[in-house]
Amino acid sequence: MKKTNYFLVTVKAGHVGKNFFIPITHPVWAKDGKEAAKIGRELPRTKHDLRDCIMSVVNVSFEEYCTALAKNDLDPYLKCSNHQEQLLYLNEIESRIRPLEKVQKYKNKKHSLRHIYNDIDEDYKLIA
Repeated sequence: MKKTNYFLVTVKAGHVGKNFFIPITHPVWAKDGKEAAKIGRELPRTKHDLRDCIMSVVNVSFEEYCTALAKNDLDPYLKCSNHQEQLLYLNEIESRIRPLEKVQKYKNKKHSLRHIYNDIDEDYKLIA
């Protein structure tokens, strides 16, 4: 029989603008901390593409797990289902918004298949 442990996984949550995040603590049950971190990375609103999206993983008791569940049920950020609802709760949410330490740079693609294909000679296209 597998023993399940209760964890509080703090992740960097998104949908608050580029290069900003909100730390959210999700209660998770898993067999070990590594699995809890994996589950936390896959949860909705998490900034999945960040290498350091998992801020912490803490093993807790069942009572603390239930307390965290109740706290998340009352969180206005987690209740929002679209951008308009999020704007209604902005005054409660904006004190929790933090900037990312490393600013992500968004680059345009320099080499796409379309450009490579268009640069090929017309004679080569006819042969192939």
